[in-house]
Amino acid sequence: EQALTDFFESSSTTATAATTTTTTTATTAIVPVAAAAPQTASTLGNENVVCGLYSKTGVPVPLIGVTIHCHVLGSLIADVEQQFSFHNSETGTPIEAIFKFGQAGSVLYKVECDLGGKKVKGVLREKSRAIEQYDDAVAQGSHAVLVERQEEDDPLLGQIIKMNIGNLQPGSSCVVTVGYVTELTTETESVVLEFPNTLNLPLSSDEKESKGLIVEADVESKWPIRNITSAEFALAAVMNEDRCKAFVKYQGARSQKKFSIRINTDSMNRASCLVESGGDKEGKMKAVMMVSLIPKVETTEETPCELICILDRSGSMSGSRLNQAKNSLQMFLRALPTNCLFNVIGFG
Repeated sequence: EQALTDFFESSSTTATAATTTTTTTATTAIVPVAAAAPQTASTLGNENVVCGLYSKTGVPVPLIGVTIHCHVLGSLIADVEQQFSFHNSETGTPIEAIFKFGQAGSVLYKVECDLGGKKVKGVLREKSRAIEQYDDAVAQGSHAVLVERQEEDDPLLGQIIKMNIGNLQPGSSCVVTVGYVTELTTETESVVLEFPNTLNLPLSSDEKESKGLIVEADVESKWPIRNITSAEFALAAVMNEDRCKAFVKYQGARSQKKFSIRINTDSMNRASCLVESGGDKEGKMKAVMMVSLIPKVETTEETPCELICILDRSGSMSGSRLNQAKNSLQMFLRALPTNCLFNVIGFG
């Protein structure tokens, strides 16, 4: 198992987690955690909050603002960068805080942390070594960051990324930036881009301090865009002459709703593809293609279907497991629509 260890950029470059009184060092690790209990919303002290920064006792660290920049390509996929700005209003001693972020089906490629103007960059480390470096840095009173991917999913956010921030100084700022790629959801005449980590954001209620939620999106479509809307938010959108590119912006105060963008285009049902090319470590060019096929079927006739059920009858299914499988299959067969075909295949 490997882990991602991050260090502060400092005047003296080092490849270890050792800290001194003159050089600030931070470690960050992405590791699978099997034994740790999942940090669900309820265990963090607020069942309605699904993303944020909390002290070890579950007290929220004030969230000053959230800024989202995203690039939508071909109405198929989006590259999203989401930035969370916090301010530690505690006085007295430094605290250890936990930042929680849900992947929700996305592919995470960047996690960065800025503590009082000091940015973190990533270096790969083995799991146990990264955790040891984090613990040592916290014990020495240095800034430290440990990022973990939990194996147990959250019912609201899916797979959870948890960032431990050690020795967050009183009155200091903390900016967490998360970059990820996600697919858009296809509906009848539109595609939808959702931002699950905007649901019930614990934004600060102090109007002088809070920056609210800011969303900026560059949208590129192969087909002309009819309009871009949001179910719960008022968007400002500007399109170019051929209506294949658009810039969308939203800025507002705190909201309990999940932010989403709906893109309506012409020819939604036409096949399209995206190609991403680049070189590997050996310098050889490679390409990856994403194809979208959304057929539109218009018929007044009932479309026949065939359902095939595959039943495992191997030794591992002996006893109550096989009985439960048979009962489930009977319930399924009783619920089949009329005029359909079905088949049952057993193996083992």
